[in-house]
Order: sequence, then C-alpha cells, then structure tokens
Amino acid sequence: MNYTKLDTKYKFKALFSKDLRDEIEEKGVCSNCKSPNTGEDWCNKCDPGQWIPYDRLQDIKPIGKGGYAVIYSATWLDGEPNELHRERIGPITVELKKFKSSLNIMEALTKCNTGSTGLYGITRDPRSKEPIMVLAYAKHKNLRNYLKEKFSTLKWEHKLNILFFVTLNLQVIHGSGCIHKDLHSGNILIGFNDPMFNLGESLNSKLSSLVLPYVAPEILEGEPYTEASDIYSLGIIMTELTTGKPPYGTVPHNDDLTLTICNGLRPRVAKGTPKRYIDLVNQCLDADPQERPSSIELYRIFENWKLKLEDKKPSKIFDEFSEADKLS
Repeated sequence: MNYTKLDTKYKFKALFSKDLRDEIEEKGVCSNCKSPNTGEDWCNKCDPGQWIPYDRLQDIKPIGKGGYAVIYSATWLDGEPNELHRERIGPITVELKKFKSSLNIMEALTKCNTGSTGLYGITRDPRSKEPIMVLAYAKHKNLRNYLKEKFSTLKWEHKLNILFFVTLNLQVIHGSGCIHKDLHSGNILIGFNDPMFNLGESLNSKLSSLVLPYVAPEILEGEPYTEASDIYSLGIIMTELTTGKPPYGTVPHNDDLTLTICNGLRPRVAKGTPKRYIDLVNQCLDADPQERPSSIELYRIFENWKLKLEDKKPSKIFDEFSEADKLS
C-alpha cells in the first residue's frame, strides 16, 4: 500500500511507500531529532502529516461527539512505520475526528500546528468528501475519566506533568494566532505519549455547545473570545486536578450558575494544595482577563515546577509539593 504526499501548499511533507528500502544514508538524518529519516528529507516523528487511504480504515464506530466534531474509533490496517522506518507495524486502533463545520481542516491544521496532538494524518470520507483527522487512540479517553480512575494514586509530579504538556500545546496554539475556545477536562486526551488536546478549532462557536463551568465570565457576558478566556478554562482544570472531580458537579448547569460565575463564583481547590499553586489558580481565574498569565508564562512555570520535582533535590518547590502528596 503506497502512502502519497500531501499537497505542499498545506506544508505537510511526503510519506513515502513502505516498499522503499533505500539505505538510511540516502534518506539522511532528521535535523530536529537526529533519527534516520523515514523518507528523503522527511521524518515521521517530527512531521507526522500523511494522506491515509480511507479504505485502509475498518471497524469504524462512533465513540463521542462535542461542539465541533464527531469522534470515531477505527482500525488502521497498516499502522505507522516502526522504529527503523522500513515497514509498518500492522493494524492499530486509531481515532477519527470528523468536523461538523465546513471549515477547511487542512488550512486549520496548517495554521494551528498540530504536531503535538498525536496526529497520524488525514483521510477523506468517500461519501461526504469531508476531510477527517486520524489521531492516536487515547487509552483513557480524556482527563476527566483519567482522574476518575486514577486520582487516588496520582502524585503532584504527574499532575504537573499533565499541566506542562497542556500548556505546551496551548502556547503553540496561541503562538499560531488561534484560540481554543472549548478547553475542558473532557477535551484533553490521555494515553498517547503525553497529554494532548482533542482540538476544537477556532470556530464561530455557540455558547450553548460549550461546557459551562469552564467558560470565562466575560464570554458569558457576551464578550469575544481571547487567549485569556482559554487561560480561565485552564484555571478551572487546575482546580479539578486538586479534587479529582469536575467543577460544580452537584450544581445544575443553568442560568443561575451562569449568573453566580459572573458574580465571582469559582471552584475551590482541595485542602493541602501548595500555596504557590493556589496563587496561580487565582491568577488564571481573575475576573479581569488582563490580569491572567499568558500560556507561555504558564508553560515556563509548570516546566520549572516539573523539573524541580523530577530532580528530587530539596528546594522550596520540591518540599511544598512533596508535603502536599503526604496530605492527599
């Protein structure tokens, strides 16, 4: 089965046929990861875009839907290239994401660099002619389910690792001039190499399709989306990582909740949460969007905290989060 290159105007490079057995020297070495290229001047790990024939996908079943897309599971008969990039690994389970709008998915992917979202490539529905994203299958599906299953054993090092990768993705999106608009724990997939977004592209979203507890108060009051509204949503996710439970879980999601959020209601963090973490949550949930930190600032903070915990050496940061683990 030959895998063809995507049109270069979409800035994806070629995926060459698995039958090519060129010597590694002929293909060169990836300038980014230093691994042997999959094809000539192309590295699958660093540039994953490829065209996947629809007839190589079987057992397609709907598994969920959101405000922007319908998600399916499927079996990809060929799978991705193995570590030596000489042949494919055989059937694997993948996710298919079919957008509800007429947004040109290829242009959206180009604009919003999705290399960190477990993207294998693109296919097309032969009936509707609509393009479909082919993504890595997330074992635990999403952060909300993951917390439900694993929270009792989850340490702060892992929680910060999740936030590190979430902000890594988010700062890439913001750096590309995009806004997520629908960030919540059901939209963060767990089970690939790292946490990744089930991306809701920057569409003209309707408020009714969003998850109310994660929507910034200024959006509820009719203001336009900004990067700061994504940061508010991230702040709500940060509270969820301290409790293991969705925000306002026992409160009806109605106009009364909308009003109380606009009047200053915020979810509480769990007892024993480190003060520096609480302070950062409060900054993200500030009623004034201008007072919220940027995604790149958050990325750097979580990177620093994550490295301190991984280092295991005594420090204020390490000691605070280690003590919090003992209290949980």
